[in-house]
Amino acid sequence: MRGRSVAITLFLSLASAGTTGAETSPGHTIGLVVTSWYTALRETPDGKDECPDGLAVGTQEIYIQSLPPAERDRLNAATHHGKIDIDDPMVPVSELRRKALERGPHGQDVCWNPESVDDPPMRTVKGKMSYGLNLDGTTDGHATPGTCGHQKFTGVDGQPGIDNQWYRLMGCTYGWRSSGYMEVNPNGDLRDGGHALLIEIAGVRDLADSPDVTVTISRAADLLPKDSAGKIVPFNSFRTMGNYRYEAHGRIENGVLTTDPIDARLPFYGNLTHAEYYLRAMRLRLAIAADGNGAKGLVAGYYDFDSLWNYISKLGYSAVAGQFDCPAIYRAAQALADGFPDPKTGQCTALSSAFNIEAIPAFVIHTDTRKTALK
Repeated sequence: MRGRSVAITLFLSLASAGTTGAETSPGHTIGLVVTSWYTALRETPDGKDECPDGLAVGTQEIYIQSLPPAERDRLNAATHHGKIDIDDPMVPVSELRRKALERGPHGQDVCWNPESVDDPPMRTVKGKMSYGLNLDGTTDGHATPGTCGHQKFTGVDGQPGIDNQWYRLMGCTYGWRSSGYMEVNPNGDLRDGGHALLIEIAGVRDLADSPDVTVTISRAADLLPKDSAGKIVPFNSFRTMGNYRYEAHGRIENGVLTTDPIDARLPFYGNLTHAEYYLRAMRLRLAIAADGNGAKGLVAGYYDFDSLWNYISKLGYSAVAGQFDCPAIYRAAQALADGFPDPKTGQCTALSSAFNIEAIPAFVIHTDTRKTALK
């Protein structure tokens, strides 16, 4: 289950051996290690509800359409919806991909220089429903001192006023949908690499109602252990990495954990790229199961544009397989940004976003007591 069309389940445990049940002793802590992180995309089977104009056009297709008719027809005949027939000796795949990227007026790479070309506008989500949270507190998306005016979604559960411009931006892009791999690859690296996140919920008195809890996010210094079938093993101990630590106040009401907003820079590695998620006003919303062994949840916040673009600009080598176009994403992201306006220009600098995550029970070993808390 990818968790794009349904909320993700997180398996929780009390971070103390032998403790179970809905009631816990004062000050108890729930420990987790995150094992997957996916953009919360709502997808219909044929995509027509959210993407009535079709999927976004990739940079290779844009390049081919810019060629003289004879050359364009020859390359189109050797491709299938933008995918090269690698058995055709007349189409050198690596050369075509290079030309598709280095098509600026002076040979610039268009992912590194997205303003060097004027590509067609990006096809973005037109549907009315999305996963996410109401981040700005408005029902109609009107501009506020901290946001720019934007169109709201209705939540998949019927809740009004959902903010998720990151989904609006990327929801019609092949590589980010369940049939693509632009997020499957990073999640494979998460399972095999060393950038897993640890989550602790401290001060839990009752799994249904605890009005004052502290949620701590740390980076794991250890790899995720697996059994012989490749399944990540729960209830393992993980050391925290250095002083990487964020804290947020939260509360559990009717079995749902909600945290107050914080700014956080979360580690990320995938698609051969080191980057980060810089999420401003980030919050967690987790529905904790009555027995403490499961929950459904979201991580939501404003995805900083510079952080976003630092990642996208490095992905040129996969623009063909992912069927996306860097210049189109660059312009659309700026147009859709709805959070944290620049005080000088008024241009918003971040996009509302939502992510589904998976986690399993874990024991957290603190190796450094220093904090970089952003409360």
